[in-house]
Amino acid sequence: MGKDLAFAEIAAAVAVICQRWRLRPVPGIRTCEVIRIFVYPDQLPMPAKPRI
Repeated sequence: MGKDLAFAEIAAAVAVICQRWRLRPVPGIRTCEVIRIFVYPDQLPMPAKPRI
């Protein structure tokens, strides 16, 4: 019961953040893939800018 409520709260918080902020990758930054169980970038700076 608690886990389901936590996931619902996280989804609501992410929705509000996405409505108010826009994330864009920094131009000119190269990323390398890190291969473990999942493949993900080693770094991916994405500053948050307010939506107008």
